[in-house]
Amino acid sequence: MLVHGLNDWNVKPSHAYHLRNLLKNDHLTLKTILHQGQHEYLNNFRSVDYSDMVNLWLTNKLFEINNDVDNVLPDVLVQDNVKEQTWHPVSDWGSSETKQFILNDDWFTNINNNNEFHNQMATNQFKEYSADTAKWRSQLYKLTTSTVDQNTIKLVSQPLNEDLTINGSIHLSINMTSDQNIGMLSAKIVDFGEAKRLTATPNILEPLQINLGYNWRKDNLREFEYEKKASQYKKITDGHINMQNRHNNYQVDDVQPGIAYQVDFDLEPEIFKVAKGHQVGIILFSADLDFTIRTNQEINYQVDLSKSTITIPIQ
Repeated sequence: MLVHGLNDWNVKPSHAYHLRNLLKNDHLTLKTILHQGQHEYLNNFRSVDYSDMVNLWLTNKLFEINNDVDNVLPDVLVQDNVKEQTWHPVSDWGSSETKQFILNDDWFTNINNNNEFHNQMATNQFKEYSADTAKWRSQLYKLTTSTVDQNTIKLVSQPLNEDLTINGSIHLSINMTSDQNIGMLSAKIVDFGEAKRLTATPNILEPLQINLGYNWRKDNLREFEYEKKASQYKKITDGHINMQNRHNNYQVDDVQPGIAYQVDFDLEPEIFKVAKGHQVGIILFSADLDFTIRTNQEINYQVDLSKSTITIPIQ
């Protein structure tokens, strides 16, 4: 049984995703529970009978009691990211059905009209954003004029006619050049649309109301609830690739300045519902101040959007 947070950007979803796929090859009975948090214990959540599920599982696997747990528990149980206190069984994490779009497709609007972006910022700006990456992110996700427009390509889809559920790893294939013999590409996929989204961490509903055992400790009753104020966006997933490692992580290939390379990489796997009326955003840039080496070196990139694609696994 694997339990993982879909918003855990430290022990990333890909760690659980790849482990799950390897275990599937061994034909093991495998159950996966995916919640909307980071590092969370689910035993004190109101919306899911987690302790009962684990008890049923361990009773069967450790004591060999036939309780039909393999059929009772769904293969994948995922917490809804749109509706609070809602969980869905799904057949698998990672859909074989996909939709592919060329990045210059009419479905996308190029918000800052860029087909190039720069790694370097003004020195004072770089220091400010490195010290407070929340400020940097607020500009990165801004659809109106922002201070990082020259450092990004921002594409936003048309409003969705129906809900879109992403299930698996989004794949990007980007045709790009660097004017140096090195290069870094980062990408973020964003859900744009005003909505009250789930809190980043669970709220305490009732303090110390769960008995953990006779004459023992008590625990808080907790749950992810809607934020008090609506937000305009939420990151769905992201990913990064070094242009010198464009074939794999252990092979270093030369980067010739001015030469176009087709750079392919998968983003962190997710199960995420983009609601009807919302828009899917793609942000391409270089150094990610949260996750990659923070370099302010002068490197300039060009992207041929007509030769670049996004492939979305859909449920």
